[in-house]
Amino acid sequence: LIGVGYTEQDYESAALPDIDGLSVDGLVEWFPTQLTTVSFSASRSVQDSAVAGSGGFFATSAGVNVDHELRRNLVVSAGLTLSEDDYSGIDRTDERLNVTAGVTYYVNRTVGVRASYSYLDQDSSGTAGNQDYTTNVIGLSLVLRR
Repeated sequence: LIGVGYTEQDYESAALPDIDGLSVDGLVEWFPTQLTTVSFSASRSVQDSAVAGSGGFFATSAGVNVDHELRRNLVVSAGLTLSEDDYSGIDRTDERLNVTAGVTYYVNRTVGVRASYSYLDQDSSGTAGNQDYTTNVIGLSLVLRR
């Protein structure tokens, strides 16, 4: 599934510059084996901004995720996503790296338990930047599926 278009965001306030450009949304899945799924994703869209002086930004991201069934009820996953937010009207660009890993144990067809780890690093540049941070998150989740 791939969509390509052109987007335009016009603001009523003269203080906020209009945003326009290429927009993309795509997801491609590859099944190298019956037990493995590799998903490639990409997107570029206008998002509203909560930062003073900017009405919005172009959010661009690309990622890959791999899911592998070790057993019928045990799935391991890993993912990598790179993203960039380019703000309109101010000098700021946020670049992020997100790395994820997890394992899901399905108790039955509809209920599972997932343990996961996520590493997120943001590097913010420009005169309105200074929003650098790094997070490490360990999670335990209940998974419900149909």
